[in-house]
Amino acid sequence: MFDLTGCAFRFGNVVGPRQTHGVGFDFLRRLLVDDAKLTILGDGGQSKSYIHVSDVIAAVMTAAQLSESPFSTYNVATGDYITVTEIAALAIVAAGSSLERTQIHYTGGDRGWRGDVPIVRLNTDRIRDLGWSNVMNTREALSSSLDALLVDFKNGNLSL
Repeated sequence: MFDLTGCAFRFGNVVGPRQTHGVGFDFLRRLLVDDAKLTILGDGGQSKSYIHVSDVIAAVMTAAQLSESPFSTYNVATGDYITVTEIAALAIVAAGSSLERTQIHYTGGDRGWRGDVPIVRLNTDRIRDLGWSNVMNTREALSSSLDALLVDFKNGNLSL
């Protein structure tokens, strides 16, 4: 009736500068206080995709410009995955520690918290069919995010 169009998106776990929560944020904050130990909720095998905010913006802009139907839905994710234990290793290195120094403790179970989905896989064919592709993979997105967070913590922009 009003000739409006729209798109709906489901994003993988979005990471990037100035984030204030999430597993990478939590790990880094704890490691900067005490890098001798790190507690991981669950068994560390939870596996998900993490996407950099710059790739999310590019996907939204691509869909806004190229989507031909009046309403479309898109999953936006990197297509690769990482476990929580692997994220802990990235955070330990970003904090300036080592896997030999930091003792990891697991709380057990396949979920990090009540309601957590331990494995998430998103089919991104629809957004990729428009020509979008992520620039950073999951590890690169997380590493970039952790580096930015480290600067913010050290500059006092985020509190420990």
